[in-house]
Amino acid sequence: MKKLIVLSVAVITSVVSFAQKIGHLDRTALIKVMPETAEVEKKLAGIQQEYTTTYQMMEQEYNAMVQEAQAKQKEWPEAILQTKIKAIQDKEQQISQFEQQAAQDLQDQQAKMYQPIIDKATKAIEDVAKENGFSYIIDSGIGVLLFTGGEDVAPMVRTKLGISNTPTPIPAPAPSPAPAPKK
Repeated sequence: MKKLIVLSVAVITSVVSFAQKIGHLDRTALIKVMPETAEVEKKLAGIQQEYTTTYQMMEQEYNAMVQEAQAKQKEWPEAILQTKIKAIQDKEQQISQFEQQAAQDLQDQQAKMYQPIIDKATKAIEDVAKENGFSYIIDSGIGVLLFTGGEDVAPMVRTKLGISNTPTPIPAPAPSPAPAPKK
């Protein structure tokens, strides 16, 4: 009987010691409510607007070149007409390259600007996990969470970051790059 009690205590102790505290939060939602995010979104919107303005100017130049060529194609000698057609084709290529470069640059700027915010959120999550004895924190925002029995740590992380735990409206996403010119 004494061996059975000792064995039972050993089993219970090992089960308790292997019990792991698991928490979950939606990291994307957390990042959206961080104050730094609004500033980044504002900066990205400004950059997007600059690209849109430049694109529109390039498109106006292109349209003017096409209209001029269409209006004067019968008046111009063949050499001038071919030169104008080549200039239109070059402008099309320039617009296409600008559009690709602008999209890539905007994506790079977004990654660069968001990285400090992501790092800050990650640090706060790690701190809350350590301070509260969590073995695992699962990101419920990426669709991996299959059971929500763990503790939602978002309020603790928000408190750690100095963010109010009352829901705030989610800002609208930045507009997408300007569309390709119509040919």
